[in-house]
Formats: sequence, structure tokens, C-alpha cells
Amino acid sequence: MESVHETKECLALNFKMNDLNDVDTILGIKVQKHERGFALSQSHYIEKVLEKFKHLNIKDSNIPYDSNFKLSENNGRAITQLVYVNTIRSL
Repeated sequence: MESVHETKECLALNFKMNDLNDVDTILGIKVQKHERGFALSQSHYIEKVLEKFKHLNIKDSNIPYDSNFKLSENNGRAITQLVYVNTIRSL
């Protein structure tokens, strides 16, 4: 903890900053402290991406592959290249 305190002091000398104590979110990544370390999660980002591209008819699943899922026939709606690129970029 002493080195953490020294680092904060050094940063405060060079940058305008506030010490917010325990971190909750950093660079859009949620941080949760556990007994054995930290857990990082981007579940909120995934939810935003799914909401943004809701027209892709993405369905929830508790397993990576659902063998009972039936593919639907293409309804003829074309996805523009820009929408496709933005979807891939989000991943």
C-alpha cells in the first residue's frame, strides 16, 4: 500500500486528479474485488452492443451452442456493408 500511496502522490504532482479510492469502472471495464484478486467484466458493453444491433435478431442462450436452435430462412433484407462493418468492429 505504501507504493500505491507514493504513486498517487507522484501522479498528483504532475496531473490534476482526484483520488476516488476503490475502483469501480476503468476505461469502460467493471472491476470487482474478490478474496483471490480482481474480476473484470464488460457485460454492460455487450448489452449495449446487443441493443444497438437488435435488428439482427440475436437470441439469448445459456450455452455456447444450442443444438435445438433452428435456422430461419433469409427474409431477403440486405444488411449494408457499413452496418456489417460496425457490427464486426463492436465485437
